[in-house]
Amino acid sequence: MCVCVLFLVSGDAYFYDKSVRRDLDLIRMVLGVCPQHDVLWGDLTALEHMQLFGSLKGLSKELMTEEIMTLLQKVQLDKVRV
Repeated sequence: MCVCVLFLVSGDAYFYDKSVRRDLDLIRMVLGVCPQHDVLWGDLTALEHMQLFGSLKGLSKELMTEEIMTLLQKVQLDKVRV
């Protein structure tokens, strides 16, 4: 998969001259995720969905936590845990 959710078995791929094998953290910062199906899973909360996609983008845990809470507060989901 291009977002590198699965492990690379062999070969290499390049995005803007960056190697998937060597530069994955840099690639994830500029690569978007556009699933072709429903991207919401019933077992995950809004917070957990945002953590998942933040980690796919390679965000640091500190930055991700702060940004997620800000966004959840804006849509009044910061207190929802179910």
